[in-house]
Amino acid sequence: MTKSDYINMEYEARVMVSKEQYNAILSYYSKSRKPKSFIINENTYFDYEDLYLTEHHMVLRTRLISDSKYELTLKIKGENGDIELNYNLKIEEYENLIHNMVIPNSVVLDKLKELNIDLNKLKLITTLKTDRLEIEYSKFLLVIDKNYYRGRVDYNIEVESYSKTAAKRYLNEKLERFGVQYKNGYISKSRRAIYNL
Repeated sequence: MTKSDYINMEYEARVMVSKEQYNAILSYYSKSRKPKSFIINENTYFDYEDLYLTEHHMVLRTRLISDSKYELTLKIKGENGDIELNYNLKIEEYENLIHNMVIPNSVVLDKLKELNIDLNKLKLITTLKTDRLEIEYSKFLLVIDKNYYRGRVDYNIEVESYSKTAAKRYLNEKLERFGVQYKNGYISKSRRAIYNL
């Protein structure tokens, strides 16, 4: 692995909210916590034509973060947390991947080969843009997202923490005042964008 490669476990809990709930949550936490400005994420998703990766609970994406950071990620979803393999792309690598489907040497490429993913079958499937506000607490991160894809707009709130159980608990604590509770069955942003749900 190089300094551009990194692997981590993600423990998250997420919930969809209405536009009205999003506005109320955004207003409340913007005033009470004084977070930094929005982060703009532009995600591009890759898969086979028949969505093999998606159907096998994997996400392959590039992310452009606020016009300055380029990232390649392979996320493998698990019952108790997701494994994320990341590679910081140079702008030339990002352009080559977006336009020519060339995946650079990285921990992501190594894992795709290990999983016997046919690189020749991969293609750009869809894109998604997110206006993200992150609010840091000592034991978790509260994330407030507004998402744009395929002419749609939707909203979700998530908490990242040290375990799935903790993430659910902190999410419920932070959203209780808005009448929002964690429920099973959340459909990920990538799946919503890929299937146009």
